[in-house]
Parts: sequence; structure tokens; C-alpha cells
Amino acid sequence: DHRDLHVRSRRQRQMCIRDSNNKVETEENEKLLGIYIQSNLKWSKQITELKKTLKKRLSAFTLIRHIAPLKIKKMLYEGIIMSVFRYCISVWGGLCKNELEDLQVIQNKAIRVVFNIPGRNHRNTMFDESGYMTIKQEIYYHTVLNIYKIKTTHQPEYLYERLSQENIFGNIVLDKTNLTLARNGFIYRGSMNWNSLPPDIRKAKKLKTFKTEAKNWILENVSRFP
Repeated sequence: DHRDLHVRSRRQRQMCIRDSNNKVETEENEKLLGIYIQSNLKWSKQITELKKTLKKRLSAFTLIRHIAPLKIKKMLYEGIIMSVFRYCISVWGGLCKNELEDLQVIQNKAIRVVFNIPGRNHRNTMFDESGYMTIKQEIYYHTVLNIYKIKTTHQPEYLYERLSQENIFGNIVLDKTNLTLARNGFIYRGSMNWNSLPPDIRKAKKLKTFKTEAKNWILENVSRFP
């Protein structure tokens, strides 16, 4: 076998794979199933592209602020704004605080369009009245929802095997790590979120019940903003 693996340094360590005379170099960013995966396992590229998409949609959404009825604006908010936010949100949800704040500003603006709320109104009042979850709460909700699905369907198998390792209290056993990247990853972060849920919610028999109870608990117990 003539395959040879070389690691060389430039500004970053970069991997080069050789197979006979062919050479394949890694990319710093790779788009996979609609999200950007970075070689450093961070989410800055994903968040940058997400903000570009959302800002374009928000600009169009703002045009109907005083034209469309509330029902239509709520539908559009869910369809063209939150659908983009929620795509793979449990995967890239380990983003840094500044990135989360940037996304929150966009959601705030979208909600102000829906309800014609002036910019001077406090954001807490806005969320109290709308009943919507913030981006931080959305990340929490969709992360525990995916864990619930994994634990009830046993799929994908490799994640189920890891997430089914529980202690006597029914909490997922966490690997000890001080690495920020590891702690922000889906398994560690998701396990922490899951373990925080009350046992009766985690043991819900039906998906619909879990969704309702988890959302209500998150709205009451998970802080809105980073």
C-alpha cells in the first residue's frame, strides 16, 4: 500500500493525504447537508452564513410590517425566519456567546416586525407577550428533543449507545473534560441539558407530551439570553 499521510504546518496544521500520485488536501470549511463544518470544529463560518441569509429574509419581511395581518406575519416568521434558525440548531448550538448575541438581535428584530413593537420596548417584555422562546432556549429545546428521539428510537445506534450510559439517578454519564470544544459539542452539552430536565419530563411516553412539557419547563427555567 503506497498511501502516505503527511501533516505539515502553515498558519494552521493541515492534513495532506497521498494515494500514489494523487493528493487530497483538507479544506478549512466544508458544507455538509446545509451546514458548514470547520477543520477547527468551531461554528464561525456557519454563523456568518446563517446571519447573511437571515438578514436578507428579515429585510424582505420588514416590508410587510404595516401591511400584512398578524396571522400572516406569524406564519411568515415561522416559515422564513425560524425555519432557518432551527435547521440543525442542536448541532451548531455550541456557538460562542458573541455569536449567540448576534443571532438574538436578528430574532428580536423579526419579532418586532410581527407585533409592530417599537425598538425602545424592552426585549423581556417582548418575549413575555409573544410567548416565543429565545435563540438560547430554542437551542436547549431542540437539543433535548433530539436526545429524547435518540433514546426512544435507539437511532442512530452510535449516539444511542453513548447517551444510554446512565447513573443510578437516570442521568447521562458525562466524560470528564475541560476542553471548551468538547463541552460545547452535542453529546456533552446535550447531556448536561438533558440531565437538568425533571425526571417526569424525561420519562414522557409520547413525543407530543415531551414537546409540550419540555417547552413549558424551558420557558420557566432556562435563562433567555447569554
